[in-house]
Amino acid sequence: MKSVRHRTVSLLLTAAFGAGIPLVTAPDALAASGDCASTDVCLFDNENYTGFMFARDAYWDQQVATWNLSVAGFNDRMSSWINNGPHDARWFWGANATGGSECMNSSSRNSYVGWYDNDEASSIQVYTDAGAC
Repeated sequence: MKSVRHRTVSLLLTAAFGAGIPLVTAPDALAASGDCASTDVCLFDNENYTGFMFARDAYWDQQVATWNLSVAGFNDRMSSWINNGPHDARWFWGANATGGSECMNSSSRNSYVGWYDNDEASSIQVYTDAGAC
């Protein structure tokens, strides 16, 4: 069962990557904080930056960028996050940057979002500077 699930996830990730959809990493050894690139905002489905990871480049200069996590199969899964980018970002309870939200300041991290916010993120926005939050 595990190998079938791993194969299915691998095929879905391959299709998503080819379509330009944001990636949720699913390596053989699940993601860790060191897997979050130096300019990325990364969301993890477990606390302490472990489990599956959603990553997007946080180095945007032109306009605010919004991503719906459901497109990447990561809706309502976040338990921890890292913002390695130079710009602030924000996660939202609703799709299309709606509902309650929390800031993810540039060059910061949160090892556990708390029981109230756990598994609630549905979209993220990356801003054009580090003073947006």
